[in-house]
Amino acid sequence: MKLTTRFIDAAKPDSTKDTYLRDGNGLELRILRKTGKKVWQLRYTFEGKRRVIGLGDYSTCSLKDARLKAMDARKLLSTGMDPAALSKTPDSAPKTAAHMEGLQPSKPSITAVQMNESQSSHRLIDLVFAYVRMKRKNGQSKYANDVERSARLYLLENAPEIANKPANQCTPEDIASVIRPIHARGKIRSADKLRSFLSAAFKAAMQAPYHPGLPEDLLGFSVTSNPVLALPSVPVNTRDRFLTQNELGQYGATVLSNSGITYGCLALALLAGGQRPLQVSRITDTDYDAKEGILLLRDPKGKRHAARSHYLPVGPVARAFIEKLQELDSPIKHPIWFSQDGYQLMSATTLSHQCTRIQKHLKMEPFQLRDIRRTVETEMARIGISKDLRAHLLSHGLSGIQDRHYDRYDRINEKRAALESWEKHLMLLINGYIPGKNADNAEF
Repeated sequence: MKLTTRFIDAAKPDSTKDTYLRDGNGLELRILRKTGKKVWQLRYTFEGKRRVIGLGDYSTCSLKDARLKAMDARKLLSTGMDPAALSKTPDSAPKTAAHMEGLQPSKPSITAVQMNESQSSHRLIDLVFAYVRMKRKNGQSKYANDVERSARLYLLENAPEIANKPANQCTPEDIASVIRPIHARGKIRSADKLRSFLSAAFKAAMQAPYHPGLPEDLLGFSVTSNPVLALPSVPVNTRDRFLTQNELGQYGATVLSNSGITYGCLALALLAGGQRPLQVSRITDTDYDAKEGILLLRDPKGKRHAARSHYLPVGPVARAFIEKLQELDSPIKHPIWFSQDGYQLMSATTLSHQCTRIQKHLKMEPFQLRDIRRTVETEMARIGISKDLRAHLLSHGLSGIQDRHYDRYDRINEKRAALESWEKHLMLLINGYIPGKNADNAEF
């Protein structure tokens, strides 16, 4: 039976032995008995010998990603190459069966798409993967995974001749030939993201010889120009889905009235002013000052090298909600509140899937979590919270100077008053709707 994300999330470690969840064709998820960590691995036979390679930690490598990596590895096997022998970089090295016995969760691997060093090591695909490693090392794993996924699909699978071309010989026409078919299939956002990824990779390679902070991986490509700059950005239709006040009340009532860590995470994100749920899911015991009622989130978005500390003086409803989360019968864990075991981070797909279940249960027009955030900002404007203060509350749109001088007590009284006003407004909307319990409370 094929695995599902819901089944994986619900799986618990066995205290006596490691557990293996098999997806088929050699792909399996190993749950370590000591730590509860969930790690992807692929079993296969090469030259008559059974082997195992690691494909990444489930917290950073989704089921879909693991299947893609396993597919890439099997493609290499079909050509007579051993995926385990092709890793040349420390952060993408696959683990043999012997190594797996004392496994530490590996980072998402790009092994399955690398070639022998005897071949050209300065191809376009090598440049992109060097850029991926840099971003992953800088702590931008989600972004790095997006780049890697796009490169695998749109370069290696759809345009291998361009992927294997020396990076310094790539022309604007080459890049356009990769992006044009994506655009033609109606994948406008994907086309623009790939253009942006490639442009950033070329820019990094151009700066590497002169920038001491860039990794040596980016040296040697001899890139003197950025061929992507000749391509205009692809116009993308921005989302304009806003929830009505009734819909927001229904959504709020649902997440507040149901139990479980995913509902708890979504509820706190809403009460705290429409924060990004994924950032809320990372909250630990040390991130909340109960005495002052200040919640700390870490915002890694944008071009900053380190996540910016985002302090929120939450209102009385949020404080009461957090107190309730601390009760003995609460589903939250420690030190990471919204986690399966106190340590394993919740995945973005877990949150988005819960959002989808809520929509279906309430029979609402489809929306995404970012639409909740957009709606909250609109409602804040409706009750008179200024644009500048909204930017500070939602941690977006801050200028470089604002960002540099932002600290724990920056406009703290204004933000506290604004969040209290937001809570009052939200509770009026919620109190106008009394939901039935969501029948689907499954979390992990």
